[in-house]
Amino acid sequence: QRSAVLLTSSFRRELEKFRLASVVLALDSDVTGIFDADPAAPAMLEYLNDKLELIANQTEAAAVYLIRTDGVTIASSNSREPTSFVGSNYSFRAYFREALKHGKFEQFALGSVSRRPGLYIGRRVEKDGAPLGVVVIKVEFDGLEREWSE
Repeated sequence: QRSAVLLTSSFRRELEKFRLASVVLALDSDVTGIFDADPAAPAMLEYLNDKLELIANQTEAAAVYLIRTDGVTIASSNSREPTSFVGSNYSFRAYFREALKHGKFEQFALGSVSRRPGLYIGRRVEKDGAPLGVVVIKVEFDGLEREWSE
């Protein structure tokens, strides 16, 4: 019973880390600023992609990405990968639609690119109360599973 309590506690701690990261990113001036940026300003996008990659690496998120209100991804932690989400349209995903509508939403789903299951944490990005898009953090639980098996 004690080990079940410890496992539950570590799972909750892990989830809260990613939920907090989504809040911080949704308020980040680089994130809000990219939605107003000139599309011909690749240096700003490159900077933001690097920042999202660093955040994903530091938090051990599977992916961190920004989606415009039309559903198209404009920046992603995996922007350098052949399977980059940049340019992909996720308007069909509930985590995007519901976060845009209600401010936040979480969905456990199979990745449409990776084909790996994970928890998608979506948080609306706003400026002066107007929605700009959604920041998404995909969490896969491989590390937690490894920790639990030890």
